[in-house]
Amino acid sequence: MPKPKPARARPNGPDADLGPVQRIRNGTIEVGFRPDPDTPNRTVKGARVRVWYHAEWCEGRLTDEEHEAADRYSLWAEEAALLADGKPTIRGGGGGSFSGPSDRLVWLLANLRAADELLGRERDAVRLAICWNLTPDRPDAVRAGLKRLAEFWGM
Repeated sequence: MPKPKPARARPNGPDADLGPVQRIRNGTIEVGFRPDPDTPNRTVKGARVRVWYHAEWCEGRLTDEEHEAADRYSLWAEEAALLADGKPTIRGGGGGSFSGPSDRLVWLLANLRAADELLGRERDAVRLAICWNLTPDRPDAVRAGLKRLAEFWGM
């Protein structure tokens, strides 16, 4: 007689469902109408991820310069993570020898390190809000950090 299969543990509670209904409830996606790509004369209902700093900019809480600084920081952090995760090295001559990280990865990490040093205590709040798209506990600290980044990058 075969052994019965063990019962699978399913998570219970409000965090167990991460489907569209739950994401609409917790505000991580927005539902709206947009033009249909197949027939532009028709509108369709669609959902998109709610980006915290973009929503703050649309509501007038962030300046254009702070929004651009958030975009730059987010893109640089994402590109550095992708390069570091994949194949960040340049192959040396013959034999596939390792010659170190790519110039682009070194440049990105140096610029991100300089930005993090400039942010100081606001670094963690800015990273959570910009890179992880989490609603910050201290939005004023994120705004202050983005203002410093915008001034540092000459925006």
